[in-house]
Amino acid sequence: MIEKEIQLADLFDRATVEMFRDMERQQKEDARMPQFLYDIIIYFKKGERAEGKEKYIRDKLETDRRHEELLASAQPQTSIPCLRYQTRMTFDLKSLETSIDGKRDRVLLLYSCPNKCIPGRAFYDDGEEWHPKKNHCEKCRSTVETDTVRSGDEITFTDSCSHCGHVKQHVMNLSMKDRDVVVDDRYTEDRARFCMTDEELSEYRRGRFQMEKFSETVRSIQERLESEKSIEEVNVSIHMLRVMELQVLVTETLEKESFVKVALSDPTNDGHLSIKITAFDNDAKRTDDASKKSAKTALEAALSETNWRLVKGSINVILGALAGEIKGYTSETEVRNLIKAEKGSKVSINTDKDSV
Repeated sequence: MIEKEIQLADLFDRATVEMFRDMERQQKEDARMPQFLYDIIIYFKKGERAEGKEKYIRDKLETDRRHEELLASAQPQTSIPCLRYQTRMTFDLKSLETSIDGKRDRVLLLYSCPNKCIPGRAFYDDGEEWHPKKNHCEKCRSTVETDTVRSGDEITFTDSCSHCGHVKQHVMNLSMKDRDVVVDDRYTEDRARFCMTDEELSEYRRGRFQMEKFSETVRSIQERLESEKSIEEVNVSIHMLRVMELQVLVTETLEKESFVKVALSDPTNDGHLSIKITAFDNDAKRTDDASKKSAKTALEAALSETNWRLVKGSINVILGALAGEIKGYTSETEVRNLIKAEKGSKVSINTDKDSV
């Protein structure tokens, strides 16, 4: 397991080196970004990459373990016949086919004929037989016939088109001897530049934590300042109106909105003083809804700095006849809390004692 982890770590580091080499080439080709800013970006990307290394190794080990279990569980069949001679075919090897999401990972089992027939046959672990995709002629796009001949470590594929007569060959070399081995002379140097050590990663994490805490502090200060700015000190002069003063205010307010015969009922007291309002709309062109909206808006504005409030939902207009209800508050504390709730801010209340 340790050896596998070392291999995966090296694979991850090589990919990291190539990624930062590309970024470095782009910076040299298009140096519009200031060098100091580029260095900061590179540092944080190196940190992000280093933090992802552990997860990559852990996930890869888990994937490899699942693949090994899948390969081990796929057992070859013993009765696969050659399609040419009907002789029993020999199991050769297993091959894992993976999918992007891992949900369609399957094992392909390959069989060969003792008589060296080519091609052989292959079946997935769920019993489905594998069939090669048909090739098409590169000139006329017709389906071609493919002949396969193996000689040592080389397999020659010959595609013949019966429609236009075009023939194409390609050779697959199974030997590892002839493959070029690329030596990266700069890898060790670049790995030291672009891949963080455990100590460097710890330092990066400490620095990022401090930066995040600083950002939280700055954000908290900004939010408090914005909150204090939006919750400005409001100096409101509250008029504690008596009933007769209320009648004058309501009558004048509604008459300005073209209502006539404004009347207030005798007050009732059920913990709060309540008074009914009636009036007639003198604007014949106005609908009841428009009349209701006009009266409600005007009364709410007129009563906003008094100890009286419209009862919610009480205003109604039917055929031009308005009816509503107003509630009175006698406690300065109640009025203060009411204004605070309505203004949504700090309120400094000046009570008009002369009108009480």
